[in-house]
Amino acid sequence: MHILYLLPKLVNAGPSNVVATIISHPAMQAHDITIATFLGKDDSHDNLLSKQHINYLSLGGVNFRAIRRLVAYIKAKNIEVVHSHGLIPDIVSALIAIWVPSLRVSTVHCDIKQDYAMEYPRLKAKLYTSLHFLALQFIPNRAVVSKSVQSTLPFSSQIVRNGVPQQTTENILNEQSPSTETPGLTLVFAGRLIKRKNVQFLIDCVTRFNQHHQQTLSLHIYGEGELESALKKTQSAHINFLGFNDSFAAQMPSNAIFANPSLAEGLPMAVIELLAHGVPCILSNIEPHQEIADCMDVGVALFDFDYDSFASAINQLSTSALLIDVDRSLLSTRFAKSLSDKQMVDGYLALYQPPTIKNASVESSVQLHSTDKFKE
Repeated sequence: MHILYLLPKLVNAGPSNVVATIISHPAMQAHDITIATFLGKDDSHDNLLSKQHINYLSLGGVNFRAIRRLVAYIKAKNIEVVHSHGLIPDIVSALIAIWVPSLRVSTVHCDIKQDYAMEYPRLKAKLYTSLHFLALQFIPNRAVVSKSVQSTLPFSSQIVRNGVPQQTTENILNEQSPSTETPGLTLVFAGRLIKRKNVQFLIDCVTRFNQHHQQTLSLHIYGEGELESALKKTQSAHINFLGFNDSFAAQMPSNAIFANPSLAEGLPMAVIELLAHGVPCILSNIEPHQEIADCMDVGVALFDFDYDSFASAINQLSTSALLIDVDRSLLSTRFAKSLSDKQMVDGYLALYQPPTIKNASVESSVQLHSTDKFKE
């Protein structure tokens, strides 16, 4: 099968990492794969692009010339599936249906309306939301990463949860450097330092926790973003800003919990990656995190946006001496079933088949849902 993945830019984040995980799976080696981007790439996935069955196409911007180049490439390479991710790729995918018959698939990674409202000024957010919904109506195979994202769409979609390769607990502990070890329990956050990620709440809770307990709670923050300068004013002996680091998982202290206080998410890859390593997580009580907790039922604790709930979540995963108290073997078993890369790849391979020949046994890994009207 000839498959083209269409991205705004190939970087070490979100949708790019989902695509990288999909095409890295052994089941995809039998297919001829192209990654096409409008805005180029960084060097984070160069090792992947060097593989023989994977091609890279830089379209050179967002313009009509880029669209013509994309259409010509799809025709020349007999691309059978175009899988788009994001606003611009989805709009272009909808447009090129006029010229190419390729089966088109889109993955919606977030609550579009809410995410755009937090990311852009009001009028621009409304425009982008309308354009994205319009484009998606012309893409016949729509995948969403969670039930909560599915509920925000005014048309049918199929759930294909994000997944990552599963690691063993021993692997991640063996990778750690002694210099990363910190006395007491360590919380780790990794992500963009923006309003939606709600990092200030996390900092405030850690500060208050240390004021009320004799044990030390440290916070390691990995990431960059528009709020970085303001947040760094809170830096202290127990709150450390460590910048962007794509290998932060390998630097997790052995007595660590991953924390995600986000106000909104699709299905956060950072959380899934840490669970793949057997690292327990405390997560804000939003629908995507509730879905992860339902899948796992071990190693995950939810908290509301108040200090007492936050402290309770820590207590659920640790002893009174603030040592991790989680059955990592059971965590690993639950992860393999619900959040592994295999279940994600099986779900997308089902979507890549023409409707008349879909494999029913594979199709069971995705779920169909439709709504009559948009839910405000």
